[in-house]
Amino acid sequence: PFLTDFRGLASYTIPKIDVQTSVTLASRPGVELMANVIVPSAVVAQSLGRPLSGGVANITVNVLTPGEMYGDRVNQLDFRIAKLIRFGTSRVNLSVDVLNSLNSDAILAYTPLLNATWPTPTVVIKPRIFRLNAGFDW
Repeated sequence: PFLTDFRGLASYTIPKIDVQTSVTLASRPGVELMANVIVPSAVVAQSLGRPLSGGVANITVNVLTPGEMYGDRVNQLDFRIAKLIRFGTSRVNLSVDVLNSLNSDAILAYTPLLNATWPTPTVVIKPRIFRLNAGFDW
């Protein structure tokens, strides 16, 4: 009945050389899966004894109970290393970020339609990204 979500952050500035390091870890449950089936009005009429109201041609039904199935956990590890350069009361912060450093291919969304290829992934986590940053404080 519980879905665990873990997030952690650690950072440290190396004294004397003014280098900042940090790491972020996020681990969250996968998305809830749905298995939708499109049922025609004629099939529904057999069990209801009448067609669907409003003249609707069909209805979509999820054959899974809510909370029954989930995708794989989504784990992401990010790193940052930054160099501080001081000029009197001002400073420049030059940094490099590595996002999704483990290059996880976790699935963030699936198609809900139940078919021969179910569950088909529709969205995956962004690939490993290197980002350069610069900041100036005065």
